Amino acid sequence: MVLADGDLPGYHVQSAGAEALADQLPPRDAPHAALVTRLVTTNWVASDHSTLVSAAKGAPVVFSDANLFKNAAAMRQIWMLEGARVPGIETHDLAAPPGAPAGTRFAYVTTGTRASYQLSWPEGPAFGIVVVLVSPHAHLSPRAQARIAATLGQAAKAESIRIAGAANASSATV
Repeated sequence: MVLADGDLPGYHVQSAGAEALADQLPPRDAPHAALVTRLVTTNWVASDHSTLVSAAKGAPVVFSDANLFKNAAAMRQIWMLEGARVPGIETHDLAAPPGAPAGTRFAYVTTGTRASYQLSWPEGPAFGIVVVLVSPHAHLSPRAQARIAATLGQAAKAESIRIAGAANASSATV
């Protein structure tokens, strides 16, 4: 479901793996934590992640993640709840890059000690997310920000294809 070698030009997988149900559960103090926990516990099927790196100087590391649920309705409810604002985390919504999947949310997210550009989207009974971590103290130029957005847009497009294939394959077994 997640990015693999050859999906993002110039990148290769540094690490990858499946995730467990416990990895999907929100912290107890997160908004709607009890509801999200109940929904995820009832509807979660599988999650995977991968980290892609490039030998090109200045190319960002890309983290890829996908979460598959029993049905699209449950996924949408969980995705919407997980998109709620969290105290202590600043989220700045951005325009989705060209080529990003339909329904994409693109944001710059910072906690003060960590920062990232995150692109997430719904895909049938799954949702995908691709992330580039940056220094919370970095002052990236518009060109650097555009390069990150373009990379995430390409990554999301490739991951969307993988998610669609995995969702179709799992629909016979869920």
